Amino acid sequence: MSIVADRLLNTDSPSLSAASAQSRTGVLLLVLSITLLVVGVQWLVISPREPETVDLVGRSDFAHWDTSIPTPVLDELQWACAAFLATDRVKTVALWRGGWLAIQGVVAQELDVSVAPGPLLLDAMARETANSISNLPLFPGRIEFARLLPPNVQSLLIQPMGREGVMLLASNRQRGFSSLDKAWAVRVAEKLGATFDRSQEGLSGASKPVSLPKGPDSQDAPA
Repeated sequence: MSIVADRLLNTDSPSLSAASAQSRTGVLLLVLSITLLVVGVQWLVISPREPETVDLVGRSDFAHWDTSIPTPVLDELQWACAAFLATDRVKTVALWRGGWLAIQGVVAQELDVSVAPGPLLLDAMARETANSISNLPLFPGRIEFARLLPPNVQSLLIQPMGREGVMLLASNRQRGFSSLDKAWAVRVAEKLGATFDRSQEGLSGASKPVSLPKGPDSQDAPA
């Protein structure tokens, strides 16, 4: 670096076209220095900082199930919640379809299971489009989840289950959901939506199995 700086700042240095041995040596040193500098920059690997996790403030190990729904549907809801919570990113799972069918994990201290979906959840269902909020503490609309989730939840994934249902995943870290997590949530939502539709149509038994992308530490879906 000192050689490069000297050559760039020293106006008294000999011309590159000079034939003297000193000039040729200086040019060679300059070229070697620049080469080493470029190689060093190429070798420098800047790794993104891993988001820090926080301890969620609320009621831990909470579980709410709507036992009025058919057993095959309840079985799949319990499987879905267990599969997501088995990962180290998801700390809360909530499923709504005409009411909160399932809520499991860490929840608000003053949880209200009768709270209705707010604008974010309703919009996701209406558009049938997922919404990922990577930094919830900075999001003004977080008040929507005050009576459902811990106040210091870091990120959310809102995944619709058709126009009548929605799945909510909460994480204790910012940017808590990878592309694989989101793809897996889509497939799980499709499976649960199909189960609900079949149940409403009065078909007996569980829904047809759907091949799911394997998430980290994921559990096999019920048949």
